[in-house]
Amino acid sequence: MNIVTFIPPRLDRLDKQRGGLLIMFRFEERQPLVGVEGLRDWRLHGHLSRLIIDGFLSGNVDESLLVPLERRLPHDNLIVFGLGPTEGFCEERFIGALQRMFRSMDKLDASAPLTVSLPGRSASACSSADAIDWFLPVHDNLGKHRDITIIEPLRAQKAMLPAVERWRLKNSVPSD
Repeated sequence: MNIVTFIPPRLDRLDKQRGGLLIMFRFEERQPLVGVEGLRDWRLHGHLSRLIIDGFLSGNVDESLLVPLERRLPHDNLIVFGLGPTEGFCEERFIGALQRMFRSMDKLDASAPLTVSLPGRSASACSSADAIDWFLPVHDNLGKHRDITIIEPLRAQKAMLPAVERWRLKNSVPSD
């Protein structure tokens, strides 16, 4: 299938997502972990914070780190992709991060569903409207045949929904 759905950034909703991969994007200087990333770190007993402190997770552009979750979250694994510095974050870097994500999924031969916070959204580095407008064409080119759940607050979901509905109509994808 090829379905795009949304959930709010709440632990009870994240906990209902079973299997698949949890995707996180982070900037270099973004500490401490807050929002969805902070919730993930809390559920992992500070494991992500320890990786940052120990220098295994920097947020550098082109960085990717696979974190086995070992039943600490309902997903199989977490993959963290670096975005580089917050300053200068733009459409090109957003798209580059998504391309790296989808290519990594191909290399891992991972066809499992993805639960993802879109690049830069946790730091409000781009608007929800821009994020979905930039996301959908990349998904069409590289993420076809992959179900994706996007983690966004309800207000952002409402702003993104018209673009997703136009995409669903264009691609004959059923609504959720």
